[in-house]
Amino acid sequence: MIRALTTAILVFCGQTAVAQSFDTALADWLDGQDLPALQIIAEAAAEGDHEARLFLGTVEHMAELHGPAVAALDRAERIALFRAPGGLSGTSWLDGLTGDLAELLRDLDRVPTAPQTVATLYDMGEGRLSREAIRAQAKREHYDLVAASLALVPSLSDAVAGHMPGASSDPVLDDLATDPRAVLPRAVCGAECSAACLSQIVVAIGGHQGLMQLGSPISALIPEQVWNESARARMSVAGLARARATPLPSCAD
Repeated sequence: MIRALTTAILVFCGQTAVAQSFDTALADWLDGQDLPALQIIAEAAAEGDHEARLFLGTVEHMAELHGPAVAALDRAERIALFRAPGGLSGTSWLDGLTGDLAELLRDLDRVPTAPQTVATLYDMGEGRLSREAIRAQAKREHYDLVAASLALVPSLSDAVAGHMPGASSDPVLDDLATDPRAVLPRAVCGAECSAACLSQIVVAIGGHQGLMQLGSPISALIPEQVWNESARARMSVAGLARARATPLPSCAD
């Protein structure tokens, strides 16, 4: 009895320590630390931390969130950092992970992505992920699924603007100084931001389509307000521009 109780206490303490290491590493990552923070998160995932696995499985392919140190990793190093052991390329930490959000994220990667997945992600407050889900439907030309998703969440029509048949290539962006979608480009632009500089930043990240890619990678772990106030969020703007081989203008902070 005493041995069983002692074992239970040790397991609980171990789980608490792992969770705390993940929380600290996530805060460091948000503050702009790159590879060291991700390595600690990867260790937490390997030790069974649910949130660490959810995080790594979500951000693995969001290239704009990763700095030069991660970009410089070779294939084997990248697999070891972001993926669970198994097979030639590892496996996603999302595989086998329990919970509604994990299941929705797995469905996001499936072809086709179900309209209910789009709607449920939106209802859960996962703004960026719901936009990615409906944009994936449009990019794969599953326009019937896009229509079904929009019937459930009409407000996501902005996410697929420019992707639907007969639509213009990119919607016109009017007042970027007040547009809530441009909060991060404004943060990068700085306190003395001019309209011309802000416009150049938005063009560098891909215009309207780039704005749709901004936002917390997973709001369940990083609420939108916390994300918008982080160094990592500002770095993601430069990351989007870098992914398009279009550097940010010199006027950007």
